Amino acid sequence: MSHIIYAAAMHKWYASEKNKLEAISRKSIKKVLGVPVNSSTERLLQLGVRNTLDEVIEAQETAQISRLSSTPVGREILAVLGLGPTVVEERKCAMSDHLRDNIMVAPFPKNVHPQHNAGRRRARAVALLRQIKASPHTVSFVDTAQ
Repeated sequence: MSHIIYAAAMHKWYASEKNKLEAISRKSIKKVLGVPVNSSTERLLQLGVRNTLDEVIEAQETAQISRLSSTPVGREILAVLGLGPTVVEERKCAMSDHLRDNIMVAPFPKNVHPQHNAGRRRARAVALLRQIKASPHTVSFVDTAQ
């Protein structure tokens, strides 16, 4: 479905093609939910379980324009296509030398694969906790992605 959604937003569809895609989408969502394929689509729409193809296409287009609006090259691409970028707030701000001097960025640790280096990861966590306890005003940011 994700490939269909991604590709659907990038094309101008005839009404008959859009209807076929909508039917495929409805049937696949119903199968995933374990609902009979001939059950009412209106009930699913009322429950908010699925979106119409037009809603999905609009959301995908908005996401792409927003993503492209965040970089200078992306804004150039949008300009060539005749599309305006979404409102992008300037994220840069001046930082005082005093603040900059107090920021320490440690190098990214090596060999900390979750399955192969559990002991090393645990030791790093203990070291970070010890560092935080020693200086309560210190902030540590760690990646907790799985």
